[in-house]
Amino acid sequence: MLKDRNEQTLKEILLQVINTPQLKDKYLLMSIKDAWKKCFGPTIQQYTTDIKFRAGALTVTINSAPLRHELTLNKEKIITIMNETLNDNCIKTVNVY
Repeated sequence: MLKDRNEQTLKEILLQVINTPQLKDKYLLMSIKDAWKKCFGPTIQQYTTDIKFRAGALTVTINSAPLRHELTLNKEKIITIMNETLNDNCIKTVNVY
């Protein structure tokens, strides 16, 4: 049986689809939201009202002033933790509102 030279694994095909411009940003945002939950747990998650990502900037909206202040003081740590969890250096800055 001869194999077709155009054979691709399912993983290769899915990566091609995910890396299309239409889906790449949405997939990355979903990955970031999942990583936020995983890294910071349900307590911080309950105070998180919005997460946005654009051009290397992660913007997180928190509805607790003391928590917002604490996260603002730890921006570099947040960047490191999130990038390690994502296995990517996509997050360059963090804005906490």
